[in-house]
Amino acid sequence: MTGGSFTSGTVAAAIDGVELLALSTTTPLWRSLTVGDTGDDVEALRTEMVRLGVDVASTGAVDAELINAFTSLLGSNSANATTIPLERILWLPSSEAHIVSCDAPLGATVDTGTPLATVAGLINGIQVLDFPTDLVPGEHVLEVAGITAPVNESGAVTDAAALEAAGQSSQWLSASTAENPADAAISGVVALTVPVSVAAVAPAAVFAVDGTSACIATADTDIAVTVIGSRLGKTYVEPAAGGELPATVTAPSDPRRDCNPQ
Repeated sequence: MTGGSFTSGTVAAAIDGVELLALSTTTPLWRSLTVGDTGDDVEALRTEMVRLGVDVASTGAVDAELINAFTSLLGSNSANATTIPLERILWLPSSEAHIVSCDAPLGATVDTGTPLATVAGLINGIQVLDFPTDLVPGEHVLEVAGITAPVNESGAVTDAAALEAAGQSSQWLSASTAENPADAAISGVVALTVPVSVAAVAPAAVFAVDGTSACIATADTDIAVTVIGSRLGKTYVEPAAGGELPATVTAPSDPRRDCNPQ
């Protein structure tokens, strides 16, 4: 079982021949349900049933339709079912929970409170360590653990769908079970949501630098630019007021002179 997963809407295990249905709901299921019951747990169960493609109403109290749908997922005869028994449910923290260890192997004796298996935990948030403070202005995304998600100005990812997807990745599974903290780090890339086109020029071609504002020159004119960054002996710039960058630039005869775009 280790290395596998529990999937919501499927039979996860059987104890004394009694099958357990794995279900992931936003509100953990904490009681047996009968016709007429209402509450957050009922609404969460209906939402998950709809997500699984089961033909039930998305809202409302427990009814015979919901009970029959539950017993059908178990593969049981729903003709005489009157409840959704809690003891037949294995609640999952996500739609697919990867199994880290099997704590009750086949044939083991289990009691109430005995661990059946250990699954990888949920990701409640992603925080970029040492988040850059000099990023190019604009909205950014973080590409990590198989996802691309919006990242805010402090380097945090909070999108629930992205966090759940990241929690299913092999990178997260390896990190969450690592014994050495150094092995628990996951590398990612911060990128602009909408890429910008830049030109790479020699640092000596850039002059009249004031913060990120600067200038480059051709044989005929100066061009105001915004410095995006520098790397490997190149300075990356984009036009300050839109337009196109020249195919070639020249180094200024006096790097201390002002910028005089025409």
